[in-house]
Amino acid sequence: MLLNELVDSFVTKYKMQCLLRSIPQIVLTQNFLALILAEAASDIQKLFGAIELTMPVDLIVGTDKYDLSQSVIDIKNVSSGVNGFILIRKSSDWIEKQSAITSGLDNISTPLHYSMLYPAAIPQLLLYPAPTVADTLTVNYTPNFNLFSPSVVTTQDFGLFDGKAFSLNTVFPTQYDKLLLLGMMKQIFKDFEGDYQKEEALLKVLQFNGEKFDYHYDGIN
Repeated sequence: MLLNELVDSFVTKYKMQCLLRSIPQIVLTQNFLALILAEAASDIQKLFGAIELTMPVDLIVGTDKYDLSQSVIDIKNVSSGVNGFILIRKSSDWIEKQSAITSGLDNISTPLHYSMLYPAAIPQLLLYPAPTVADTLTVNYTPNFNLFSPSVVTTQDFGLFDGKAFSLNTVFPTQYDKLLLLGMMKQIFKDFEGDYQKEEALLKVLQFNGEKFDYHYDGIN
């Protein structure tokens, strides 16, 4: 379901609930709809990592820290462009301790391990050992979403419901349609919280059992 179709479905269900509950309807402005959609989608993304993206990191000889995209929530995996080697994730404490002692890895030209740092607003990739040759790493990560702000005039993830959202694509896999809709409804009607939690638990079980909801961003609408 496209995001604009999801919003249309929400509007219809909202009006039906108002009739069933004999309560007056509030005005559903575009700003209001964008805000509750963004909040529902952001919660699901942080919980399930529904969308995964990739970014290249060009290594500099002797440098072990690299700024990542500000939208990175978490790193899924990191691979080397030279040999396709998958780096092993370690804690930042482990890497810093290894870097402070004689490691015996002086003959290794590309990093073997990585961690993620949060020194400020921009997350960083920490590598060990520091590279001694040029290489480009591929970082697969879970992105955050920019919540809609009516005061911002630039393009946002959830600004217009024209089928284009989140990097000019139509975002979530269809398996999350029901949870997204319930996530919007529970922001208006609190008694939808129970239905939301049931659907959330079901998706958690599916994910735990290894079901992967594939999503591939190719930049094409």
